[in-house]
Amino acid sequence: MKKMICLLLALLCLVSLCACGGSAAPAADTAPAAEAESEAAEEAAEEVEATPEPVVMPPYEPFETPFGFQVEFPEEYQHLKGELAWSCSSFGYKEAHLSLYYAEVPDGEREAFREMAADASKNIDGWVPDWTRDYKNENIFDIVALKDDDAMVEYYETVTLVDFINDYFGEIPDEAMSTNVPFYMDTVALENGWKLVVQRNQLCTFAGEQLPIAQGLQHLSEEYREEALSLLENPDLLISGLKEAPWELPGQVGSKVSFVTQNLQGDTVSSDDILAGHKVTMVNVWATWCPPCIAELPDLEELNAAFAEKDCQVIGICADATHGDSLKEALQILGDAGVTFSNLKLNMDMMWANVNTMPTTFFLSEDGTILTDPVVGASIGAYNSTLSKALAQVG
Repeated sequence: MKKMICLLLALLCLVSLCACGGSAAPAADTAPAAEAESEAAEEAAEEVEATPEPVVMPPYEPFETPFGFQVEFPEEYQHLKGELAWSCSSFGYKEAHLSLYYAEVPDGEREAFREMAADASKNIDGWVPDWTRDYKNENIFDIVALKDDDAMVEYYETVTLVDFINDYFGEIPDEAMSTNVPFYMDTVALENGWKLVVQRNQLCTFAGEQLPIAQGLQHLSEEYREEALSLLENPDLLISGLKEAPWELPGQVGSKVSFVTQNLQGDTVSSDDILAGHKVTMVNVWATWCPPCIAELPDLEELNAAFAEKDCQVIGICADATHGDSLKEALQILGDAGVTFSNLKLNMDMMWANVNTMPTTFFLSEDGTILTDPVVGASIGAYNSTLSKALAQVG
């Protein structure tokens, strides 16, 4: 009986051991699988962490213009994937044109783009700015700023698309063809006398038919296209940001000028530096397309030598030598005329010199005060007599 009981106990122990062995084997197999899953999770986490975060750019500051108004960007403009930049041009003291561009700019280039755009916005250039040509871009809005010119404001407010196309393009090619034209949106009247005509860039046929806005954005990548379309469809956002700013008519006798620009060789020049040490500086504003301007350059070189004996000088501002071919042409003209006196580029710091008639010549004191009415037209006799008046004022 005892042997039977012992045999049964031994048999139970054997079954128990087999059972334990059977359950232990799968546990040993799951350990590597769990470890592999953990490693895969870590690798996935590393991949997520390696994905670069979108670049967060600082908010746009209000865009300051020298025309008596500024542009404050609304909240909706502050967190765009693309970049915004201004191009400015002016036609005389009382008219200015600004264009707002939207550009596709990769994250790694956005800071550099803003620096280029800020620098370019100081140049007076009526064409698409050079800095946009390396990027897909679209002109979003135009602002025509007019001072005390209700007739032109009425023109922009009432002109039909067909009339505008006829006025701008002359002979119409194929009426079914399309082109981008400025399409009137609204007028903002400021208390200081400026009226700001806001226009949206609109794709239209030459027959005057407005095409869908999105159709004019096909050159943009899809993700940027949607953002540009949103801006174009909400002009009120821009219009709400147009505010009056301090301004006075530039070029008046007694007003002071201050500027930082470049000479035609590309060196940075400030008014403080170039006017220093000269009782009077005669500033001759000229252009490469102006025959009388070019004809008088050798005489101005001689005049500069004579002025030096009186602690005075002549400098030039070439209105159209902003860049490219026009800059090369200006340098060639000056070289052919034997000019050695300094010539500067016209920019947005120098609205007093942005004149309609060439040449126009100003006389400045050492501190930048405009001493006399400008001399309009080429006249060596008038330059000499006006210098005498200017010298009498500075003593």
